[in-house]
Amino acid sequence: MDIQLVFTLFGGGSVKIALCHHLSMSYWAGGEKMVAYYAQFLSERGYNVSIHTLPVKKRKTSVPVTSKEKFIQRVKADVAYYMYAPLIHKLIKCDCPKIAGIHSPMFVINLQHEDVRRLNPIGFYRKFGLIRFLSRYYPLINAELRSFDAIHVVSDATTFNGVKKRYVIPNGIDTSRFKPSNEKYEDFTVLFVGRREWSKGFDMFLEVAKRLNSEGIRFLSTGESVGNIVTGLGFIPEEELPIVIGKSHVVLYPSRIDVTPLPLVIMEALSCGTPVITTATPIHTSLKDKMDGILYGRDVDDFIKKVLMVREMYESGEYKKIAERGRRSIVENYDIRKISRDFERMLTEVCNNNKD
Repeated sequence: MDIQLVFTLFGGGSVKIALCHHLSMSYWAGGEKMVAYYAQFLSERGYNVSIHTLPVKKRKTSVPVTSKEKFIQRVKADVAYYMYAPLIHKLIKCDCPKIAGIHSPMFVINLQHEDVRRLNPIGFYRKFGLIRFLSRYYPLINAELRSFDAIHVVSDATTFNGVKKRYVIPNGIDTSRFKPSNEKYEDFTVLFVGRREWSKGFDMFLEVAKRLNSEGIRFLSTGESVGNIVTGLGFIPEEELPIVIGKSHVVLYPSRIDVTPLPLVIMEALSCGTPVITTATPIHTSLKDKMDGILYGRDVDDFIKKVLMVREMYESGEYKKIAERGRRSIVENYDIRKISRDFERMLTEVCNNNKD
């Protein structure tokens, strides 16, 4: 699936689907990528798809999709899907069946890292900003969600009382783009992909890099370089990301928050045949079936041990086996084509049930 073709394919179908998001597409993190994936798939299936976003978290980075971006919008569609945040449906209004997609870890706060769970409201606001603060503390959340015709969750761990219909559909990954590289970097390389935020554990990644600086291990990260400790790659274009991940030996993802056991970073790495070391939070370890290629750490000391363990695996040959099994699990269960068909089914069911 070439997401760079998204908007050349829009507008041909008779059924109108609106994909609504509370952040600018230029933010280009996991949620924005999923909107692009779904838009591409639905367009190819013949639907008339439009993307509507708020001008929040805008970046100057160039991304392969555009959207109608305004604070107040009136949308005409047969069914609307919202990447849910409090009050978004009041800003992007649509008189049609509506689905609330729950993609925020704020709705499963009890499953996050202990550093997050013990924050008081003031500390929480300082760490996460207004939107996530409202997602956790806004008193009318449950009433708002009950006003939607259905909700979509990406993990069984997310539950709500009184909603009309609940769909459990995990995120997917384009396994035809994210695939193993023919070669790895010459030096054993640990990669960090994502925003350099406390919530994503960049502070822990940096501490691991500092303490392993004398071990002959190379540390790469999106963003700028940090002295001679971490080599910065800047903003990695989407078409280059699978290459960088595939050539790295391990992805270190010490995130403190996630809404699913398999966020996109983990799926992208496994699909590229690169093992992942992530935080042993309740949400990350809630997978029903243990998946090869994922190692869990509790703290910096544990992450260091796991990095050295993966290096030993790579040198011994065990590495290739767990990398292959990890990719196979992603291909079989989380390929974006399979997930997108489930997403399409949800949209058509909600749309058709409203007509009955």
